[in-house]
Amino acid sequence: MPVQNWWEEFAAVPETINWVLRSHGVREIGISDITITDKTVNDLVKEEKVLSNAIVDKVWPSIDSKVVYHFTSKEATESILNTSFFRLYNISKRFTEGEIVTFCENHGLSGYLAEEDGEPYYKSQLMKNMYYSSFTDTALTDEQESYFWRTFAPFDGVRLKLRIEESNPNFRPMVYENKKGQPINILSDLVREIRNKHNREFVLSGISRLCAFYLAKDFDVENEYRILFRDWDDGSVKPKTDREVSFIEVPLGAMGPTGYKIEVLEVQSNEALSIPSKYPVQPRNA
Repeated sequence: MPVQNWWEEFAAVPETINWVLRSHGVREIGISDITITDKTVNDLVKEEKVLSNAIVDKVWPSIDSKVVYHFTSKEATESILNTSFFRLYNISKRFTEGEIVTFCENHGLSGYLAEEDGEPYYKSQLMKNMYYSSFTDTALTDEQESYFWRTFAPFDGVRLKLRIEESNPNFRPMVYENKKGQPINILSDLVREIRNKHNREFVLSGISRLCAFYLAKDFDVENEYRILFRDWDDGSVKPKTDREVSFIEVPLGAMGPTGYKIEVLEVQSNEALSIPSKYPVQPRNA
């Protein structure tokens, strides 16, 4: 291919990308911000992942600090407050929930769904080092409040009010399908335009991590926030196991190696809890 035609073809790629970014209110990028190969467009090897970060900041904005609710059981609450550790469980406990499957199916990530040694790749390779916990907003309607008590804290349930601060950017809101089977608009638009106009595939940096922040539309009533920690087996944390599910402990009130500080602000329950006296229990219907 003549040099001029080669350069014109490559120069047209960021123009296509920026047309999509502008339509979604996202800042534009330059040709030096991406790598264009014969088959893909990405910024995987760039030190500053300008394109991927701009998309992630738009779709899954990182939260520095937020007060949230965590609905749980009496047993779990007593464990948290008596040990002064909050648990992040391995996300494989969500394997049967289909949330990562939904993301992969909606966004055409067939490689993650392919089986490897009898298990889908996303379970054998992606889930094993991801640890998480879920929370919800404190601005709940009466209907939502009732739903959370009924679904996540029935019978002997407790509502913890927590302040979470992060030095790990993976404290993010969950994204829900607009409708069943529909991918995230900006991602589908980029994939379609780059494929149709340049015969290449767009690859978003961090996609294997971000699929843990996506749920089917059926769950959008939960208005969920999630903290996520990826364990690279570097010794910074030591996972433990409870009932065959691994977990990582986050010390209350301190910024630990996971990059999260969790502070207990309020405990609400109608149960008699065996917890330290520094945590006064507010009645549920107060």
